[in-house]
Amino acid sequence: RDRVRPRRRPRGRRSPGGETRDAPRLLVVSRRGRDDEGDEREAPQPTLADLPALLETARAAGTTVTVETEGEPWEPAPTAQIAVYRVLQEALANARRHAPGRPVAVRLAWSPAAVVVTVRNPAGRAAPPQDARPGHGLVGMRERAAVLGGTLDARRTPDGAWLVRLTVPRAPARD
Repeated sequence: RDRVRPRRRPRGRRSPGGETRDAPRLLVVSRRGRDDEGDEREAPQPTLADLPALLETARAAGTTVTVETEGEPWEPAPTAQIAVYRVLQEALANARRHAPGRPVAVRLAWSPAAVVVTVRNPAGRAAPPQDARPGHGLVGMRERAAVLGGTLDARRTPDGAWLVRLTVPRAPARD
């Protein structure tokens, strides 16, 4: 006889307050490090205020990065700020890995409904290094977007460039 199992609610469902139930997981998953005395500590999570340093790191590694901002920025939830930072970090690393020396254009488009982060770079001139192992970068970026109710589009464009576009909806205001 077949037993019917109760259906589980899909992960990432929104709570009445607008936050996803999985959102706390994004805050809990943090890198650990050691403090000056060798004790384990949790590293602070990045915010949008850390984007200039991230872009400078990419530039110091030899990547020409241009940034365009459109619209009036607003303060996203902490989980959204982490997602924006991490997706931008991964997109910059992928551009550096797969198209070294090619310029990268970053665009942050703010609207009352969402922030859209677009990273675009021309295709690399050479094949990726032989020792380059495929990672989980795109999967992780898509998961971050989905947990926030957003989307991630990562693809080659008709002109051969690579495009990553993250859309993060604005969380509803809480009373």
